[in-house]
Amino acid sequence: MSTPIIQTDNLTRAFEDKTAVSNLSLSVDKGTIFGLIGANGAGKTTAVRMLTTLLKPTSGRATINGFDVRNEALSVRNCIGYVPQEAHADEALTGREHLILQGRLYGMQKDVLARRIDEVLRLVGLEAEADRRALKYSSGMRKLLDVAVGLLHNPSVLFVDEPTTGIDIAHRQQLLDYFRSLPSRETTVFLTSHFLDEIDQLAHRVAILDHGRVIAEGAPVQLKSQLGSTVFDITFMNGSTDAGNDLRLSLKRLGGIAKVMPVGAGLKVFANEEDEVLRQIKSVLNESNHAVRSLSVSKPSLNDVFYYFTDRGSA
Repeated sequence: MSTPIIQTDNLTRAFEDKTAVSNLSLSVDKGTIFGLIGANGAGKTTAVRMLTTLLKPTSGRATINGFDVRNEALSVRNCIGYVPQEAHADEALTGREHLILQGRLYGMQKDVLARRIDEVLRLVGLEAEADRRALKYSSGMRKLLDVAVGLLHNPSVLFVDEPTTGIDIAHRQQLLDYFRSLPSRETTVFLTSHFLDEIDQLAHRVAILDHGRVIAEGAPVQLKSQLGSTVFDITFMNGSTDAGNDLRLSLKRLGGIAKVMPVGAGLKVFANEEDEVLRQIKSVLNESNHAVRSLSVSKPSLNDVFYYFTDRGSA
């Protein structure tokens, strides 16, 4: 069995008032896309900052491509790319100047660098804006520039924190398609995103982080299979956020129900079958005093996986 390209063992980061990441143990195979998801404050960005050597762990160990993030930080930096959540463009430089500076820092040969700059500018759609100062860039354009900088030196591992935040729909799909192609080019991708449909599209494996701890991990299809075969979404009139314990208890008693939980202005019901459970749910709702706006039926999604394991209504 090959050595994982990313390995963490009980990786922990504590601050004065809280532990942001606690005993994180992950293994990511080379040439795969790994997704880390969780609510705001779950510890995703802290985990990425430790793996990219920007933040020292309090305890535990992590290696990237065999290099220790604490003791071999320079070697780690040479083999990774990093696209942060917040854009970090220097407003005094043009887009092309950012890329030239990055390429020189990595010791890229002049002809290779020039060719690669053209490639990444074309990828992110900034060819026409390459010689404008970043001061004139929109927030979306600055994020695209950060993506170009992260990809420039063809890293072995690309860390991307919220890859498409602030990016328009056309460029979003273009970037997702490119990220999907990277494993075939021997680049491993480590993603965090609030857009769980992105992770569902791309990731070979996913870990859910909650209050700094991994609470579930596996391939998206495996995680979804744990929820049952069907998800029923019930929403109530007048934006009610409290469906009442009586209704929840009534639904939980039905055969084939795996879990019932409040989400937003309604309930989410996880079940192991569809037709008979749907008939029973309709019967319970008709007998209740709650005014129902809608009842929908779907197969489990990664959003549903998040709700199921964290008991939260949004990522």
